[in-house]
Amino acid sequence: MHLLKELHDEDFGFETKKVDLKLREAVRVVVVNEGGQIAVLYVAQKNFYKIPGGGIEAGENKEVALRREVSEEAGCRIEIIKELGELVEYRTHFDQLQRSYCYLAKVVGDIGSPHFTDDELADGFETKWVEIDRAVELIKGVSTDDYMGKFVTNRELTILQEAQKHL
Repeated sequence: MHLLKELHDEDFGFETKKVDLKLREAVRVVVVNEGGQIAVLYVAQKNFYKIPGGGIEAGENKEVALRREVSEEAGCRIEIIKELGELVEYRTHFDQLQRSYCYLAKVVGDIGSPHFTDDELADGFETKWVEIDRAVELIKGVSTDDYMGKFVTNRELTILQEAQKHL
């Protein structure tokens, strides 16, 4: 999978800490429904948007993690269309090196309700289906002071812009 981008603390005005980084592998997906809309999640408590995705759990491969995350966060099943690339985030304030493997997929079957975790519910997660251009506008319009939110916003914008090339 080719590298889309690397993100570092200094990209957002944060000081880079000298720490050992622990690897976290994750999957991210631009999910397109029959109407050409994509799933985006609004995180109300931290005022940023993200696309479905999350950490790869023990015993999962990328595809299994991807399907689980989409089911949980968008309430649907998917067919993977294309690999979009990889993003690497050096989050020294979290002692974390995150590798996100990014995909484009389409909805298969009906769309149900998401199944958010208690933490996601506490953060005010809400799934919305919007045109990809609108998703880009929403993400560009984010103004957050949240450390993770700054990484997420830049990462998701990069992924969406890559997906636009294939839609």
